[in-house]
Amino acid sequence: MSSVEFTVDDIETYLENNVPEYQRRHIRPLLKVGPEQGIQPFDVLALELTGEAQPIGMVVPSGAPQPEKSTLWLHVLREVHEFVCQNGKKYKEDKKKISKEIGNIVNVIATAIMAQINLPLAVLQGLVVIALMSVAKIGVNGWCSFIEQRIAQ
Repeated sequence: MSSVEFTVDDIETYLENNVPEYQRRHIRPLLKVGPEQGIQPFDVLALELTGEAQPIGMVVPSGAPQPEKSTLWLHVLREVHEFVCQNGKKYKEDKKKISKEIGNIVNVIATAIMAQINLPLAVLQGLVVIALMSVAKIGVNGWCSFIEQRIAQ
């Protein structure tokens, strides 16, 4: 597992000081989510923020079901999984160089994603914060196990 550690309090401080307000107001309620709720509340919000899912409302989607595809949120989860759960080469040097400050962790992961999919850092920071918050809320071992199963599907 990862030698980098962070807490929900670290994430909350980063959220308040670095994540744009339009994302922050949606992310704040996740601070109250308990580990028994699993990753589902984090998935719902992240998919809504990326536009990959519509919030519940008056509009009823219609049309044929689409096959499951790789989503931006799944891409973020894979990167966070690689950083937090694996001791591979990709983040080995970064983990040695960065402090345990959550801002450094968010920026390293968001920058790696940004290089692959060409989205602004401000958009990705909120998504990485949501993913890291789910890790802190659920616990590293449980989160890593759950995400490994999801990635394998």
